[in-house]
Order: sequence, then C-alpha cells, then structure tokens
Amino acid sequence: MNGQKIESKMEPVISRLLLVLILFMALLPKARAQEIQINGKVVSATDSEPLPGVSVVLKGTTTGSTTDINGEFSVVAPADGVLIFSWNDNARG
Repeated sequence: MNGQKIESKMEPVISRLLLVLILFMALLPKARAQEIQINGKVVSATDSEPLPGVSVVLKGTTTGSTTDINGEFSVVAPADGVLIFSWNDNARG
C-alpha cells in the first residue's frame, strides 16, 4: 500500500516535469537569434549621391559586404546585430 501512495504522489510531479521539458524544447529554437537579410543603400549626406565601396560589417565578426556602384548592399545578420559602416573618402572619384 505504501508503494501505491508513493507512485500516486509521483505521477503529478513527473507529469509537470514532462510538460516543462516539452515547453522548453518547443521554445528553444525561438531563443536563438533569428537571422534576417538586411538590404540598404548608402548615400552621401551632402549630395545624396550613392557611395560605392562602403564596407558594411557585422560588429565583432568578419561577416559583411561592400556597397556596389549604386551604393546598395545586402547582409545576413542576427536581428539584434549591429552593422558598422566604413568608407575611405579618397576612394570616391
């Protein structure tokens, strides 16, 4: 009889642990940073002309891109990532 009481008391605990485990596994993929594609165009602040050759890099990595002749770029980065833009003014013709 004591064995049955222990088993019946353990069933709700096991059920709760199982539920927590299932919820954890379901939410785990969402906890990771989701990557997004960022498309943009870099233009001069003075004349709004496109700036080709601007380096666009994800902060803390070597992942990035360079703007094309139209100043456009595309980078895949985490949704909470920070992009760093750098450009050598002497490169502009």
